[in-house]
Amino acid sequence: MTGAVMFPLVPTISVLATVAVVRAVRKSFIPPDPAKVLKLGPPRSCMRDESTKDSVARELENALVETMKEQIASGRQVGIAVSVYLHGKEIANVCGGIVREASPFSDWRPVERDTLFPSFSVAKGIAATALMTCVDAKEVR
Repeated sequence: MTGAVMFPLVPTISVLATVAVVRAVRKSFIPPDPAKVLKLGPPRSCMRDESTKDSVARELENALVETMKEQIASGRQVGIAVSVYLHGKEIANVCGGIVREASPFSDWRPVERDTLFPSFSVAKGIAATALMTCVDAKEVR
């Protein structure tokens, strides 16, 4: 009789355990609040060589930093890195916010100059457009 009573409880316990695990994993993917994100990874210059910046580049970097602060503070972004090149030369590089590995149990860390952001299939459309532009210009057959 005890086995008959326990049997209906086993699926219930299993479902409750599954719900608890799903909630724990889901919660761990949610980034911290924007104020904490800004504290852990404030937007800043990530240039390797600051001596190459002129006043226009500094102004551009300041504008990028302010935009990043607004994006992170509003909760629209968690981690951002932007590099601007002119004639093959890096003139601005700004990074800010936080990022972490794909594992839900890894710690958040500040975005750095060399932080990788997985983009999955985002580049397919860009690559296809670039290729078709070359085809139209008869640069590729």
